[in-house]
Amino acid sequence: MDLFRGAVSLLYRRNLVLQQLEVRWRVLQTAGGFISRRYGAVSTAAVIVLLLDLALGWTAAWLWKHYNAGGILEHGVARYTLSSLRVTRGLLDWVMGAPAGLKLNTPLSLFLGSRCLYLLRLWEIFYRDFLSFYLPLLIPLLPALTSTLGLSLSLSLLHDFFKFLNLCHICFFVFSSRLLKLQLSALLSLSRLFRGKKWNVLRQRVDSCDYDTNQLLLGTIVFTALLFLLPTTTVFAVLFLSLRVLQWTVQLMLRVLVVGINWTTFTFFNTLERFGREEPLLKLRMKEREGRRELVWRGKRWKLEIY
Repeated sequence: MDLFRGAVSLLYRRNLVLQQLEVRWRVLQTAGGFISRRYGAVSTAAVIVLLLDLALGWTAAWLWKHYNAGGILEHGVARYTLSSLRVTRGLLDWVMGAPAGLKLNTPLSLFLGSRCLYLLRLWEIFYRDFLSFYLPLLIPLLPALTSTLGLSLSLSLLHDFFKFLNLCHICFFVFSSRLLKLQLSALLSLSRLFRGKKWNVLRQRVDSCDYDTNQLLLGTIVFTALLFLLPTTTVFAVLFLSLRVLQWTVQLMLRVLVVGINWTTFTFFNTLERFGREEPLLKLRMKEREGRRELVWRGKRWKLEIY
């Protein structure tokens, strides 16, 4: 059960669409929902918040069709994906040699570089099949989703799709960073060997320890090997970190747009809520009076009756 909760929490943190859906749900909860349980009335604030997002989506969909953005996006996505894979392959070939005159460990750099190149070839085959078949089917659906779900959800979908296109770089970054972290942790633990210290797991502190000759010899050999391999793993980690920073910049721009739309809609929502904290701003109700039906439109400061 804890594993399932952890997986759901990780999926939520990494998926902007799910976060935006939660924002929509919180808007409806804060505004009282479409139907207020206390007053039985339509909450205008929630409707206007959603309609504003939909209006932005309709405008974006009209601009999309007017300027034929579908073909531009399809060509740009295919070109970006294949170009990023080609650039990554060139950088790996450069790192496997002598990057910037650095003398790296040749067996380790060749091993890490060859594994990354093999995975890149698999990703390239997958991307070619995916882009050639599914992308022409998905691109025409984007303006329809924009006009139906709103601009914020469409931008969130673009954010997650861009993240999916860079999934191989994310895997490389996670692998290289974890490898570097493991190596630094091992070096820190072995450095206590020369000071006659060790980490006490039970008491969670560093205690003194007497090591014998075999332990000192083995620890010195492992520490020396890890220390000389550290520049190679650091170069690979810095390489994939640089690629992720560029991708984070694009994702940050999309997130800023989504946050800006949410801020604008919540500003309108707060402005409307100031005028009707005791009752909803708008009440539409049908009732019987003297055998006739009347539509009563009642606000906090005004009232309109239509017979």
